Amino acid sequence: MSDTHDPYQALRFSGFRLLLIGIFIAGLGEKMIDGAIGWELYERTGSALVLGGVGLALVIPFFSYLCRRAISLTASTENTSSSSPSSSWRWSRLV
Repeated sequence: MSDTHDPYQALRFSGFRLLLIGIFIAGLGEKMIDGAIGWELYERTGSALVLGGVGLALVIPFFSYLCRRAISLTASTENTSSSSPSSSWRWSRLV
């Protein structure tokens, strides 16, 4: 048994290679559809503003994910900081 790490070992499995090829083709197809939608909208409307609005609509789910992540990180930070002595003092003053 060899102690060296082979970074390409996973590519020796035909099933994994097929998975990677499928992921690549699906991603390529998705980008082609995004481009075709933008092209079609610009041909129909002639408005760069509409094209930008559609581009923004395609990016909104990503920003939504980032906002949810930031909210959860902020909440966990607040939860951790609530165990500090100063927050205990504030809590005792409220009760």
